Amino acid sequence: ANGSWRWIEATMRNRVDDDIIDGILLSSRDITERKEYEREARELAEEYEAVLNSVEDAIFLMNVEEDGDGVQFEFERLSPSYERQTGITTEEVQGQTPQAVFGEEQGAELAANYHRCVKAGEPISYQEELLVSEGARFWQTKLAPVVSDGEITRLVGVTRNVTERVERERQLRQQNERLGEFASVISHDLRSPLNVAQGRAALLAEQGES
Repeated sequence: ANGSWRWIEATMRNRVDDDIIDGILLSSRDITERKEYEREARELAEEYEAVLNSVEDAIFLMNVEEDGDGVQFEFERLSPSYERQTGITTEEVQGQTPQAVFGEEQGAELAANYHRCVKAGEPISYQEELLVSEGARFWQTKLAPVVSDGEITRLVGVTRNVTERVERERQLRQQNERLGEFASVISHDLRSPLNVAQGRAALLAEQGES
């Protein structure tokens, strides 16, 4: 013994009526490691909760389940930031598939990225289009698998609303296209009188030589 405290779980059973035992039967076992694991799990859960509540990016947690039809994904938890940005709450989506929450078409697109992450077995990043509210249409998302006992049991997603940036880039492309069209028209209009002038100059030169 090193003088440290240990957790002991004890069970007592009255065996006075037993002719052989004729007394109280006491059994005990050392559960210090289990208690330490539970303490670490509580601390980790508290840290996880603090992260969920403090980050500005939207975070979502997906359960990964295997059934007869393959891999199934179900929402487990949404961060407060996700709920604020989308108007969707954990209570509304918990235990549901992406298809059930967002419809077959959009849900299938989400699930396809989840499958891609599971297949890769490592974090992936991508931009997706998911209209959930006014001003929230385009998202930059990073998915990471959570491995337990050698199997992927969850996916953690961190997503950022990039709708304003995408819209600005789209407007800039449209402006550049319009400028290109305008430059083409101006260039054509400038070339026409220039071609006429060149033709007249050539004609005058021919007349001067004759």
